[in-house]
Amino acid sequence: MLPEPEPVTPPVVFKPRKNAAQDKRLANDLTLAEQMLLAALAEEEGADQLNEGGYTPEEIQVGLGKQRGAMLAFIGRQEADARQIAATEAFNAADKASRTDYTRKRGFAKSAFMKDAAGWKALGLNGSEPKDQQDFITAVTALLEQGKNEQYALRLAKKGVTPVKLAELSKKIDDWKEADQAQNNAIAATIDATAKRDAAARELFDWLAEYKQFARTQFKDQPAVAKRLLL
Repeated sequence: MLPEPEPVTPPVVFKPRKNAAQDKRLANDLTLAEQMLLAALAEEEGADQLNEGGYTPEEIQVGLGKQRGAMLAFIGRQEADARQIAATEAFNAADKASRTDYTRKRGFAKSAFMKDAAGWKALGLNGSEPKDQQDFITAVTALLEQGKNEQYALRLAKKGVTPVKLAELSKKIDDWKEADQAQNNAIAATIDATAKRDAAARELFDWLAEYKQFARTQFKDQPAVAKRLLL
């Protein structure tokens, strides 16, 4: 018989989220799968029957390999989810900072061109302040780019929208774009990690379902063995 491996069940920290209960059930199922397979390796009385059914120590090790893979994929998904949450929080902070700064400067800029419709249009000040992300970036870009133009720069500066202040806004927009990209990358990574977790879990549980079906039938008249095997 192969030497009994050390249990490999890394600790998992759960945060209260909408899918935390589902995640915890999966973690429990993965832990139980490991316990069942270790019990099969340790079983002596029913070892010959397991061997005859094809569940030799080597085959049980195959199952344990699938369990380890599934557990690592599960943890990978948890870590990816945590990174996505952090990236979203960072983006929300960058979005709030940039929009707050733009709102102030937009108000000052509009007051500098109260009777200049062409100026409003060139600086992206027409209509209400955009809520849509792309529209927001388009409007900010117009103010930043056209605000450098001598035609508008002096009047903007008189209202406090100086080149230095525009540079500060530009930095916030750069931070916004960086945070937006990081969030998109984190979302994509979570989707990939979810697919890997689900595939690994499905592979393990398909294998385990066949094992349990065999073992429950084989040991239905041997309750002590069935109990040790956690059936």
